[in-house]
Amino acid sequence: MLRLHIVLLGLVLLVQTPAAAPSVVPVVDEPSHHLIFENEYVRVFYVEIAPHTETQYHRHDRDYIFVALGDSSVDSVREGEKLTHLDLKYGDIRFSKGGFVHKAVNPGSKPFKVYAVELKNDYRIEGQCDLNGSCEAHSHHALSGQLTANTESIMATPFFHGIRFTMQPNVKCVRSLHQMRRGVLLIALNDLNVRDGDEWGKMKAGEYRFLKTMNYEVLTGGKQGRFIALEMFDKNSIEMIAKQTFEDSVKQSDVDSMENCSFADKE
Repeated sequence: MLRLHIVLLGLVLLVQTPAAAPSVVPVVDEPSHHLIFENEYVRVFYVEIAPHTETQYHRHDRDYIFVALGDSSVDSVREGEKLTHLDLKYGDIRFSKGGFVHKAVNPGSKPFKVYAVELKNDYRIEGQCDLNGSCEAHSHHALSGQLTANTESIMATPFFHGIRFTMQPNVKCVRSLHQMRRGVLLIALNDLNVRDGDEWGKMKAGEYRFLKTMNYEVLTGGKQGRFIALEMFDKNSIEMIAKQTFEDSVKQSDVDSMENCSFADKE
């Protein structure tokens, strides 16, 4: 009888004992998040989660953008909240507001691969994207040259401008930026040739490069070229344009920048 009482008491305590809170690590210490680049504007992580695996619970203190490096799916699990599921296509961009803890679960059969670009200090985005993280609703299209390229503004704030470029085969585009911009993070979705200042270099699909020059040039080969440019502004210019709306920011970008695209000379 005494043994039965002890067993029953143990079962009662087991039921009443609350589940332990999950162990949480900073995002930089999470094994699937690999810090590959950092400067005064951004931290860039390469994130890869194998099929049917998950990350540790980790903390995102800053706003960040992530760029899908392949077709995949992911579940975001936050304590006490409903699971959020995302199906992503290669080149998709999403925005997440910082200040939360979660784990990422890959329920699919393909690896989940993204670049996560964390925005520092004044480069935080305020209210420019949908609550579900999609920035696609704010897209703006513009054609350059003789149907040689298409530029699409996927997000714009007074501090930050994200643009997706699609270039036809054998096309060269020169982009000249306003002096208030202080850097461009380029993510290649196809193989490209890129001139940063006076130096040309090849970029493979999925590679990134931080450009310091305000004028850069992109050349495609025999195939269509796609890349994403994340342009950052000088902190000294923020007060001048802090009250701009998304539409104003896009219009200002059209004034401050120039895409000169043409078919490249064939040798």
